[in-house]
Amino acid sequence: MRVLLLSHSNGELAHALGVELDLPDKPAGHDVRSRCYAFLVEDGVVKVLNLKEGVAFTTSSIEEMLKAL
Repeated sequence: MRVLLLSHSNGELAHALGVELDLPDKPAGHDVRSRCYAFLVEDGVVKVLNLKEGVAFTTSSIEEMLKAL
């Protein structure tokens, strides 16, 4: 098993995935932020997408991803 963590600074990945979070106060000068999420991908196929709702780390937590494994 391999774990890959991705990040991006310009919002392209969030836009491509449809997970943009447009915050009205524009924290740290960012126009568009990304919602929190975690994917489980096997052989290039998304098996699980846990997209966080609200501020609590529920569906995107490591504990939830370990359950999916």
